[in-house]
Amino acid sequence: MKTRFIQTLLGACAFFALNILAPQPSRAQPQPKTQQQLSFAVNSNDKGLFVTVRATNVSAAKVLGMISTQTNTEIVVTDDAPIAFLNLTEVSPQNAIVEVAKAAKLFTKLVGKTYVVSQTQEQLEAKQVNKTLELSFRDIPVAELFKILSDQFGISITVDPKVKGNLLVIYLLNETPEHVVEKVADAAGLDLTVTQDGYVVKNHVQTEK
Repeated sequence: MKTRFIQTLLGACAFFALNILAPQPSRAQPQPKTQQQLSFAVNSNDKGLFVTVRATNVSAAKVLGMISTQTNTEIVVTDDAPIAFLNLTEVSPQNAIVEVAKAAKLFTKLVGKTYVVSQTQEQLEAKQVNKTLELSFRDIPVAELFKILSDQFGISITVDPKVKGNLLVIYLLNETPEHVVEKVADAAGLDLTVTQDGYVVKNHVQTEK
């Protein structure tokens, strides 16, 4: 009886040592999310405009929109992506556009005087996603914008040679190319006709009542 009691006591002590005194596995603490940070400045001197950007976990389209509006540079952003980290000091607006695109793993192309920032065709095919458009620009010739949309998305857009003038400012987010064509035509006060092959854009003709 005494032997059984000692064995039971030893077993209880062993259980206590293994489960209470033994070091408990540490629980991983959740890592705090990286906060969004963005500082942006434009300075000018006799050599021109220069951009300074500090960005952490910020949308590329947001930064490009600031470059466009504050340096009067025409930019069309057809895809957006986050910038993990970017640090630019006193660079030209043109170089800033390229570096912002690189930081977001996007592609930059100059069409006329307009910078087009987008994914490459290979990236789009790899993702196999429905195409949506992020558009941010100011003071761009309407005919040139329609050409960019046509080339970028493979949409047939015929613009009447009589269509002139610039579209001052427009910002569109997560729109399909078709909706963008319609909204650009509407913002420019143009008539848009849907045909079997694509779109025809003409100056608006007021009908007599």
